[in-house]
Amino acid sequence: NEMHATIRSLNLFFLALGGTLIALFYLITHRVERRLDDAHLRSAAQGLEREALQVRHIAELEKERDKLRRTQEELQKGAENLRLAAKVFEFSREGIMITDAQGVIARVNKAFTQITGYGTDEVIGRSETLLHSGRHDAAYCASIWQGMLRTGAWQGEVWSRRKNGEEYAQWLSMTVVRD
Repeated sequence: NEMHATIRSLNLFFLALGGTLIALFYLITHRVERRLDDAHLRSAAQGLEREALQVRHIAELEKERDKLRRTQEELQKGAENLRLAAKVFEFSREGIMITDAQGVIARVNKAFTQITGYGTDEVIGRSETLLHSGRHDAAYCASIWQGMLRTGAWQGEVWSRRKNGEEYAQWLSMTVVRD
């Protein structure tokens, strides 16, 4: 239920974001088209001298409208890509945990909660050390983090601990993602 609520909130967020962006670009495009219509009307009422200037302005406005339409299409595609990425994250069969640079958990997927027994609300904002089994000493854990930060990735077998205290071996793959 908790994961479904998370999925629904992610989907609603991305739908709202996409809808807002589409509405914004519709309003901008509508305003540009209205300005074009006004410019066409003024051009017909004015003399040839001003008509040449109006024609240039109209051409510029048409170019801007076309740019806005292309941007709107790109935003729609981007919103769809975000929705797809959210679904891939959520429905992956592999447990996924996203942390910040200090190891504080920012997000987990459904498979993570099933594997560890921890609910999403129980881990968000907590250190990833919550899962440490105690089988690895601090030097080993530090070498993992140093290797990952140096090369951008690390993978290997580690022992972790579920919420119920059960220790389990897992193949861990970590990747650094920088903004």
